[in-house]
Amino acid sequence: MHYDFPACIQHPRRVFSGSTPSSQVKLYLQPYHLTKKTLPLFSYDVNKSNAKAWIIDGWESFIESYHSTKSNRRVYYEIIQDGIPTKLFYDIDYKIDADNDIFDMNECIKIIKKYTDICLKKHFNVDTVPEMIELDSSSSTKKSRHLVYQFFMKNCAQVGYFVHDVVDSMTK
Repeated sequence: MHYDFPACIQHPRRVFSGSTPSSQVKLYLQPYHLTKKTLPLFSYDVNKSNAKAWIIDGWESFIESYHSTKSNRRVYYEIIQDGIPTKLFYDIDYKIDADNDIFDMNECIKIIKKYTDICLKKHFNVDTVPEMIELDSSSSTKKSRHLVYQFFMKNCAQVGYFVHDVVDSMTK
């Protein structure tokens, strides 16, 4: 079963910061998850020592704020929350080894797309494969791509089961 974009409630922006705010954020979100309402959660790096701030905000408000931020400071991470609809995604990382760099990321992505398309048709009976956005997060030490399909699944666990099925179908 395919899930539509989760309904988000309007919510005033709330920012948490500090060395370990994740427990504060979880406590804050708990009543919303119990009512099956979604509050988007984002994080961003506060400084170079990997300290993070966490933002709870509505989508419209977040996007407005994002566009008003200087382009060189637009580095946010959407936090995938357990128990709510989640887009199908892949996070592909490969450490670059100067002695043996034979990994072909583009070929890897072609194979993943091919088997994902097959499994989406098989399990979700989709006629048209959903749009997929590819983000390159490579650095000098690793090749990294994020593939995000415009297709919601029930939750993170369902995404995980689906990805395992895609990998299993590749090895048959």
